[in-house]
Amino acid sequence: MASSPNSRFCFLVHPRTLDDVFAFFKIPKAFTRPFLRSDFLDRILSRLPLQRVGVVLERRSNKGRGRSIVIGTIDALPFTVRYLTSLRYRSQALSRIQRTIDQLASQGVGVVGLGALLTSVTQLGKTIHPPKRCRIATGRLLTTYNMVRLLENSFEKLVGEAPTPFPLAIIGAGGSIGSGSAIFLAARGWRKFFLVDLPEKRSVLEEVATIMHEHNPEVDVTIVHDTAAAVQQSVGILTATSRPDAVIREEDVLPGTLIIDDAQPSDVDPSLCWREDVAVLAGGAMYAPHIVVEGATTLFGLASHHIFSCMAETYLFTKFPGTARRFQPARLPRWVTPDLIASVGALAEKVNILPGIPHNPSRIYTDEDWQNMRRALLSRQNRFQGMSVCGGK
Repeated sequence: MASSPNSRFCFLVHPRTLDDVFAFFKIPKAFTRPFLRSDFLDRILSRLPLQRVGVVLERRSNKGRGRSIVIGTIDALPFTVRYLTSLRYRSQALSRIQRTIDQLASQGVGVVGLGALLTSVTQLGKTIHPPKRCRIATGRLLTTYNMVRLLENSFEKLVGEAPTPFPLAIIGAGGSIGSGSAIFLAARGWRKFFLVDLPEKRSVLEEVATIMHEHNPEVDVTIVHDTAAAVQQSVGILTATSRPDAVIREEDVLPGTLIIDDAQPSDVDPSLCWREDVAVLAGGAMYAPHIVVEGATTLFGLASHHIFSCMAETYLFTKFPGTARRFQPARLPRWVTPDLIASVGALAEKVNILPGIPHNPSRIYTDEDWQNMRRALLSRQNRFQGMSVCGGK
């Protein structure tokens, strides 16, 4: 196994793209090329052992050199997105995940974090039966908190206030992150929403809308199944689906649109990351200057001093064992409350883990970029009655 007994936590990931496959498992590209369009590569990979792709250290002093200690590892399961999302291999994947967690616990790992699609595949960690003295972190609470705070911080930069009357689209609103974000935003005073998901999830979306109304009677919720239509009518977009391909197309996004993307792999057409009149932010990235990831930072496309929010939640569970017990998957309600989300966010800030600086794998946004966004947003002002875009930071 890849993790050592000295590790306090292990954050489990999997290859999101073929580039990750090559980087994580050192497989020659020439060997895999003939099999890229079949499940042969998936089946071969699934037989490989757990692979360590990073070591996580914590700086114990911000003054001078200080000292760093190993607090965890990042290990990759050999599952492609195609393998994890295939019903054909679902039982094999779940069995392997359970065996891996059992073995990690036997080696002294106290908290196991689930990255990327591992949380959704395990039904928010509820299909996992963790051994005694081992906790599971899904990232559900802290990722929701981070996405909402990134959205609000960005609108404060653009228009000087948050919440705003601008319409928001929640793509994947029937999932854990999407529904949690919608409920949290409603409780914080946001009003206009498009909840977007598959037609078979309509009853779930209706339930989410009802909970939103309970927290904020003034919300205006529209349930839609046409992603393009919702994107075209929205200024802010939060997206967190389990789709293996992009669901937000470049041609559907109007100037002045802010997108917070938490999906792994991304829900967003890569060309949008370079558009001057659109901002695409990594919704799962949090600023943690005292945490150093050796070996994996560049692989994951994060800015310097940033870690994934799901890994940050894993770290929090090692710092606050009582919180870890309280927020185990089996104990969490189906619909997490705004108070639960805010409480985990407050713990993160207590240990200096904050919403990330605005960036995506292609760029870090500058003051000039925000000015370009502000001009693009101003050009859409007449679409929103009663809104005055002023006082931007």
